[in-house]
Amino acid sequence: MGCVNHVFEADIRGYFNHVCHSWVQRMVRERIADQVILSLIGKWLKAGAMKDGVVLRSEEGTPQGGPISCILANIYLHFSLDLAKFALSLHPEKTRLIEFGRFAAERRAVRGERKPKTFDFPSFTHICGKKRNGWGFSTQAQESAQATLEFCPRIGEELDERRHEPVNVQGRRLQSVLRGYYAYFAVPQNIAAVRNVRHHIKIRWYLSLGRRSQRTRLSWRRMNVVAAKYPPMPTVLHPWPEQRFLVKHPR
Repeated sequence: MGCVNHVFEADIRGYFNHVCHSWVQRMVRERIADQVILSLIGKWLKAGAMKDGVVLRSEEGTPQGGPISCILANIYLHFSLDLAKFALSLHPEKTRLIEFGRFAAERRAVRGERKPKTFDFPSFTHICGKKRNGWGFSTQAQESAQATLEFCPRIGEELDERRHEPVNVQGRRLQSVLRGYYAYFAVPQNIAAVRNVRHHIKIRWYLSLGRRSQRTRLSWRRMNVVAAKYPPMPTVLHPWPEQRFLVKHPR
């Protein structure tokens, strides 16, 4: 980020709902000739969605929640540089140009302005910060608040649904989910937030297990033993930014 002075943050208004079916099929044909695959993609696009027992179909948009949705949306975005031509437009309230990079804080201070603004991508909030020794610029990546707000309640709902299952079965499931979560979010600058998320999930699990019976109450001491066995403690799984840079540019 040393040569970056600004970051352009763009948001496409209702992107997944405005993907044109005819255009995306033409784009897919640029690389795929298999008619069976092309036919399946056409059926996916026209499958629609069910709401209140009624199937709703549309001539635009990718199937929400479908495994093919993100793939088709990325293919469409790869070709659609001219947004208006492809029925897309930028969201005026979520599109902005922000000052960012090595000299952003100094320049803003000279003008009497506050510290540089942050931006989210993807699921991380990127901040103009300093290196570990306190000298020099370093981009800090912290888990965005939106990502945390979506992850923790979702796990809490799943724990309530699995309340009837044995504790070891629930523990193995949590172990698997949290390992996947750590693999993405356990970066050096975000490890404290990841540990807080684990603690929050531990509390939710404790409350869920406590509702299994009105006669037997799970003590917090016993919960600590259970939690130590299953949800793994997070550790940093990714190198610091300057270490990643040295690997790619040894000189």
